[in-house]
Amino acid sequence: NFWSYDFGLTNLPGDYFSAHGVEYYGSMNCLKGGILFADAVILPGERYVCEAQTPEHGCGLENVLREHQHKLYGIPSSAELKDWKPAAGENFEKSRANLLEAVGMAPEPPRAIFATFTESSGGKGLDLLFPALDRLLADDVRLILAGPVDAGNITALEIAERKHRGRFAHVPEVDEAFAHKALAGADVFLVPGPVEPEAIWLRRAMLSGAIPLAAQCPGLFQFVRDWEQTRGKGNGFVFCA
Repeated sequence: NFWSYDFGLTNLPGDYFSAHGVEYYGSMNCLKGGILFADAVILPGERYVCEAQTPEHGCGLENVLREHQHKLYGIPSSAELKDWKPAAGENFEKSRANLLEAVGMAPEPPRAIFATFTESSGGKGLDLLFPALDRLLADDVRLILAGPVDAGNITALEIAERKHRGRFAHVPEVDEAFAHKALAGADVFLVPGPVEPEAIWLRRAMLSGAIPLAAQCPGLFQFVRDWEQTRGKGNGFVFCA
């Protein structure tokens, strides 16, 4: 964003310094001009397409992006997915056993193992997750919560660790080795809040074979389609908080 006097340095025709050009609230904004004259504007995922049109994430250009939303496309990068696909022939039951052992749970195979990473939703949704643990863990289910928990949920976390010992485990610090182990051994990957903009952890989990269970949010449809039993279509489960 430059002051208006710099427009003379561009050698553009004078009518380009207008609402239909690079002029923006009396200044010269080249990015605004790029959005106006581009055939397409590429953002790294549909979540970014939605977020960029809000004052919180639009960096002052949200009005321009809303006016040109027909040319916004979300194309997530695949660079962060490299090396996250399980090796061919990897034993799923062994992966489950390794995960249970890593978090100190009994090796007997439960009905299902749920894993959730706080980073996958920016730490949001835990206020919904903790009150639901009684029902979630009632039917021979294990839940592994990986990543830091904010101060507002520490008390609920401590209660959950005492009340559901053996069925619930919290791993506060996650390295890559544990992350691989968690995603390879989980049956379900739970995202209790709005998925991160690029949905890196969600996509890694799905690549590892975990079924996504995610809170509805803008852009989620690019990765998760709610299962429709009557049509036999969908790749996960979506719920509304």
